[in-house]
Amino acid sequence: VTLSDTSLTILDSSGGELASLRHSYSQPILKAAGGHYLLYNQNSTGYMLVSGTEIKIDGSMERDILAGAVSNSGKFALATQGKEGASELTVYLANGEEQFTYSFAQDYITTLALNEDGTWAMVCTARSQGGELVSKITVFNLNQSDPVAEYEVQDNLLLGAYWGENDVLYAVGDGSLIRAKSSDLAFSEYSYDGRTPTAFQFAGGKLYLSVSAYQHAGPCTLLVFRGVEEPVEIQVAERVQALSVSGGTVGALVEQEMILYDASTGSELARADVGSDAKGVALANESTAYVLGGSEIRRLQF
Repeated sequence: VTLSDTSLTILDSSGGELASLRHSYSQPILKAAGGHYLLYNQNSTGYMLVSGTEIKIDGSMERDILAGAVSNSGKFALATQGKEGASELTVYLANGEEQFTYSFAQDYITTLALNEDGTWAMVCTARSQGGELVSKITVFNLNQSDPVAEYEVQDNLLLGAYWGENDVLYAVGDGSLIRAKSSDLAFSEYSYDGRTPTAFQFAGGKLYLSVSAYQHAGPCTLLVFRGVEEPVEIQVAERVQALSVSGGTVGALVEQEMILYDASTGSELARADVGSDAKGVALANESTAYVLGGSEIRRLQF
């Protein structure tokens, strides 16, 4: 699946085109889960829900879209600029019927996540208070009108959210990771110790996160979080630009190479040249990857 500035394209494993769905979005963002794809125009109003290779919903919100999420069940959520307050969360059934709404008076939604069947939601927001950034995580049972849990942190902008299949919640911030089990929603922080994220990937209930003490280049530490326990640490000599995961293998795009690591032990498994134009990577399995180049997709066999 590839997203460009003009279309969402779905290809088979040999590169044959299954669908090419045109869009006119100036800032297209793609979210995917269980064969469902939510495509929306960030800071504008358009969105579409694609299941398989077909457009199921092609709609427009009344106010600009800030963030979105889709679940394995096809339920999806959109965060918009608020009608009266700062921002608003709306959750829809797979057929587009509105299921749940919640308005935030002072908090702007930065990212959000749904659980596997779309019955719970985690919303990350930001606001200014006394000249300081305050981020908040709000958890909803979508069968109840009020939040079931809230957690606030200062000077940590939340960039990505994930409700794992193992019922662990992750919120990746620019200064620390916040996580909790859904059974108790007791959030805790993991500090990056002054380092900043360079790439992260959610997969299989786990979080794969690279952090670096350097702004533009230099080595990284790749952290593999399997829940609320301490992560596996993998030292990478170059800057990690992108990550992809398959089974027990995590692939890191660095400079002109892709390096495969065992996610449990941190040991290096293989590496291969990806070309100077590589912008992204996707593991098809533990020995095959697709590389997104400047004008083509290449299959790489390790």
